[in-house]
Formats: sequence, C-alpha cells, structure tokens
Amino acid sequence: MAGTNDHAAVSRLLCRICDPLEYDDGRSSADLIRQELNSLLVAERVAVTYVAGRPVLGEVGTDGQSTLFSAPEDLEERIRPLVSSEEFLQQLMERVTETQICEQHGAYGMALIGIGSFTEALLLDVLTHRDPSLQRGFPQGERRVAPERASFALLLDTARARGRIQMDDVVCSSSHASHN
Repeated sequence: MAGTNDHAAVSRLLCRICDPLEYDDGRSSADLIRQELNSLLVAERVAVTYVAGRPVLGEVGTDGQSTLFSAPEDLEERIRPLVSSEEFLQQLMERVTETQICEQHGAYGMALIGIGSFTEALLLDVLTHRDPSLQRGFPQGERRVAPERASFALLLDTARARGRIQMDDVVCSSSHASHN
C-alpha cells in the first residue's frame, strides 16, 4: 500500500472485492478472489480475512499466518466530526493509546475491554449529542434508563432504531467470528 494517500479508500476497495455480498454464489467466489488478492498483497504485509463473515483488511503477523488489526492512522480525524467536544475526543484518543499499550504488552483481555469501552463511549456520546432527548434517558420498554446506566446492547438497539447504524444480516446471524 506504499505510495497510496488514501489508505481507507484502498482498504474499502480491497474488502469490497472480497465481499461475499458482491457475488451470486457468495463466499465461494469471494474466497477465491480473496486468496488470489492476498497472494499479491504479501509484499505489502497485509491480507484480507473474514471476521463475522465480512472482509477486513489487516496486517500480516510476524508468524506470516495471523492477521492483526489496529486503529487506523487517521482515527482521530475520522471521529472528530462525530463527537460532542474536543475534550471528549482527547479522552477517546487516550483510551486508544491505553488499549494499544495493553495489546503491545500481551494484555489482550485488557485491550479488548479498552476497545469495548471506546466503542461504548463513542456511541453514547453520538446518540446523546445528536438526540438531546436521550440525555434524559434511553427508552427501554415502559421505563427510561439513565444514559450512564445504559447497556451496550441498549445503545446498539437505540442507534439501530434511530437509523444511526445498520446491522448487516450476515453479521447479525453470525454467532461467532471466523478468522480465515
């Protein structure tokens, strides 16, 4: 990917080429394309793999077999328009740094918790910032749940119901992620 100025666009293109949704017979054709593409990407030390049935671009691990995923270089620029304040953006970026430190030192469980915390905080901020009525609580059945007590599942359900995110049928129906 050297010499490419827009890594995100290239990543999206490579993943789309390998997306089972793009082929009539789904995964079988997509996987053939993915394998051929990965043979060409070896020199770049990146590979397309499937996570929950969807293509994702990642770095090839030092073992030459595993695929590693990390925060994109332009993460701060990507999330800046989504968050309510510069101060909150900096808190999120500190969480990213903490998560990377955990991952680099083999504390994978803590890194996973950091990723979840980052995602939950970002989603909560986006929802309450874009829809101030949610600052009074999230509807759950006949009651309202205070924003600071809203579960991640409730945040996801609310975001989906309000059209902020969409869940793809492949991801929703998958009970576990596969890494091929």
